[in-house]
Amino acid sequence: MRDRTHAASILRVASRVHVEQPPPAVWTLLADVRRWSEWSPICTGCSVAPDGTLAAGAVLTMRLRVLFFSIRARVTVSSLLPCREIGWQATYLGVRAWHRYSVRPRGRGSTVYNEERFEGLGLLARPLLRRWFRATDLSHKSLMGIKRVLENAAASAEHARS
Repeated sequence: MRDRTHAASILRVASRVHVEQPPPAVWTLLADVRRWSEWSPICTGCSVAPDGTLAAGAVLTMRLRVLFFSIRARVTVSSLLPCREIGWQATYLGVRAWHRYSVRPRGRGSTVYNEERFEGLGLLARPLLRRWFRATDLSHKSLMGIKRVLENAAASAEHARS
């Protein structure tokens, strides 16, 4: 019974998008946390502590705009595989959250994945959070922001060459 109750408290949200840029180009954007506000629908600023080096174990401080509120979140980088993935995690009020962006080659471009997982949500919080993710389409919107920034950069580079 405990396993079923535990599984019911987990919420997983995932999206993916194809971009016409190779993994190194996508990675350059993802690895520069100062640029996250250019493509993220909720991140208005991000920095890496203690020395600005993005590495597993580093602490990211993010300013997030959620609904009408601005909050500061501190998360720990849990995985960092250059040109492949960046993930972080945090625990707030007994809820453990994981977030991961990953990049995989596909043809001459890349598929970019966004995955979030929440564990420890109560019976009321899980459906509310699921509805919020569906209503805001946040996971997909962040990926579309990445795609937009990369496509604009490619178009600008093409324009400069011509």
